[in-house]
Amino acid sequence: MGIDTLAADPARRDGHRMQLDGIRALAVIAVMIQHFDPGTIRWIKLGDLGVRVFYVLSGFLITGILLQARQSADTDGLSKWRVLRNFYARRFLRIFPIYYLVILVTWLAGNAAMRQTVGWNLSYLSNFYFYHRGTGDYSVTHFWSLAVEEQFYLLWPLPILFLPRRWLPGAILSAICIAPVFRTAVVLIGGNDWKASVLMPACLDMLGMGALVAFLNFKGRYKLKRRLLNAGLFVGLGIYVAVVIANHYTTGAETAVVYGLSIALWSAWLIDGAYTGFGGTMGRILSFKPAVYLGTISYGVYLMHNFIPILVNRVSGFSYAHEIPFPLRPVIMFSVTVLLASLSWYGFERPINGLKRFFPYHPAPSAAES
Repeated sequence: MGIDTLAADPARRDGHRMQLDGIRALAVIAVMIQHFDPGTIRWIKLGDLGVRVFYVLSGFLITGILLQARQSADTDGLSKWRVLRNFYARRFLRIFPIYYLVILVTWLAGNAAMRQTVGWNLSYLSNFYFYHRGTGDYSVTHFWSLAVEEQFYLLWPLPILFLPRRWLPGAILSAICIAPVFRTAVVLIGGNDWKASVLMPACLDMLGMGALVAFLNFKGRYKLKRRLLNAGLFVGLGIYVAVVIANHYTTGAETAVVYGLSIALWSAWLIDGAYTGFGGTMGRILSFKPAVYLGTISYGVYLMHNFIPILVNRVSGFSYAHEIPFPLRPVIMFSVTVLLASLSWYGFERPINGLKRFFPYHPAPSAAES
């Protein structure tokens, strides 16, 4: 069964898997907690955690889309180059307009960090800037992860669409293995935990784990998938807890080698469960309508959220937004972020997203077929 095949399960409504939006909501909330109130649970690094869950989800969804599109191309006799073109066009429509609008608005507003890094951000190379810098840069720090995503979207379709089918499992497993080796190499040459994490090869275990789950679903290897995910859940959680504890006593560079892989292992289990549809309390949490809505607008939320403290500062008159008393501070910043992201979604992103209909993965039926 292909990953986009309709199925009757509690995670799906009107052809959309709600619980995956619930995962997006939890991930973006984790990021906002860290950035809106940096002192909150500092030792868990909630923002990093949320970003890495996003990576596993991206690898899962994008690989599933590409596998289904490849199968449709083979069945209907379409050119894979046409599929590739349509994939890029659809990604362009979803990602670029709001991304470049946020860059333009913040640049015009005089955001110092944006003006310093605008060339890196425009070219989706900001992760290289942050690699050389060795740390973040205030309100534009989150752009490194968007650069990683875009570089993945640019390169990943090529092996998934064009490699012989029998090579795909090896390609996905190789991607997973590359990341810890790459991070180890960065640490060995003197890089810190930041440098070991921000380049695209360093994130391939998370993206690749999502891809592996999508591949096993696509091939119908459900028993093998379940065994691997159950093992990964316990191993991943064990490593993750050890890393969190170790980060109290080290700089983090050493633990960065296994940090991403640990999250990849247990979040792959979580994402596959949301795709299939959790029951019970977990299912109710991930299907909670406000969470589903937040997941729907999560891209805009993620893009804008790091600029909101500056906006709140200017409007409120405080010298810095974090001077607003807790818990009023995070409530205000969360509310403003969701409001602006909602306006963006309904007034800008969703209308543009509708243009995807001109770039289908499946050919339109002929008059005789319809």
